[in-house]
Amino acid sequence: MFLASYVGTAYMTAEFKDAARLIRQLKLQELRAVAEIARSGSILAAAEAIGTTQPAATRTLASAEAKLGAKLFERGSRGVRPTVFGEAILLRIAAIFSEIRGAADDVAELQGLSAGSLSIGVMPLAAPGLVPEALQRMLAGRPRLRATVIEGNPEFLLAELRMHRIEIIVGRLTLAGIEADLQTEALYEEELCVAARAQHPLHRRRRLALRDLLNELWVLPPPDTAYFNQVAMMFHLTDLTIPSCQIVTLSFPVQIGMVARSDYVSAFPRSPFMLGAVPPTIRPLPVALPRTRGPVGLIRLRSRSNKPVLAEFMASMRAVAAVIAAQKSGFEFERRLRASPE
Repeated sequence: MFLASYVGTAYMTAEFKDAARLIRQLKLQELRAVAEIARSGSILAAAEAIGTTQPAATRTLASAEAKLGAKLFERGSRGVRPTVFGEAILLRIAAIFSEIRGAADDVAELQGLSAGSLSIGVMPLAAPGLVPEALQRMLAGRPRLRATVIEGNPEFLLAELRMHRIEIIVGRLTLAGIEADLQTEALYEEELCVAARAQHPLHRRRRLALRDLLNELWVLPPPDTAYFNQVAMMFHLTDLTIPSCQIVTLSFPVQIGMVARSDYVSAFPRSPFMLGAVPPTIRPLPVALPRTRGPVGLIRLRSRSNKPVLAEFMASMRAVAAVIAAQKSGFEFERRLRASPE
């Protein structure tokens, strides 16, 4: 028992000494060179990017590999590419520089030199209403805030999050939440409505069933997406087959453009209507739909610190979500729309 305890203590002490040695010896310049070589796939291009010569960049890489005790790149016909050790260390390097940038932002913000910066990934359903509303609330009190927003599917955004290129994802939580490195927060349950242009003949009917729309022209999301699954469930719960369509898109502007300019109909999330993100030329149809809901919320890395501007953005998101949650009765909302003048 004593021997096992001693061996374990000795191993931990050796492990600690290795970490301490790396902290003393590894230089940020070396980590930057490794990251730039991986990004460009070329030692020469990396040298030019960091303002040094190719021999100097080669020596810097060799120094980093010697300190880490592993070969980080292998040469190929099209340049260099990371080894399995390189791939592992690159994730850590991304985290290190992300935290350094965050620290600089925090200090500058506290000194009053900057309003900070924020990088956000947005899934299509959250892009039109939720995120713009939350940012608008922030910008009203933070005129010098710089926010970078990119839109994409969950797989792309999760990759960007793990590489520390974005700080938070806003969107559906169905594909996340089960992964140990992610921290999620549900904001509200998104429901669907079916909408058409205000002059569409269907608006003249007082009541519609989903079955009445099967032969209409539809704009639908792509299969194998969470948005499509929710739309498909809407038809499945009413014992109907999802209609065929000519337009398949996850682009909210394309969806809006097709519906506003023609007799196409489409399934929309309710929240953009509630937040005024849909033009008044498009209105929900009086269709009674089954209650299909999908959770919308925030996705972050558990290991990432929560800088002040990100905390403020998350608070703004919660406030907007409360507005949406206060209008849960979608049918009352649609009746109010139908009663309003066109």
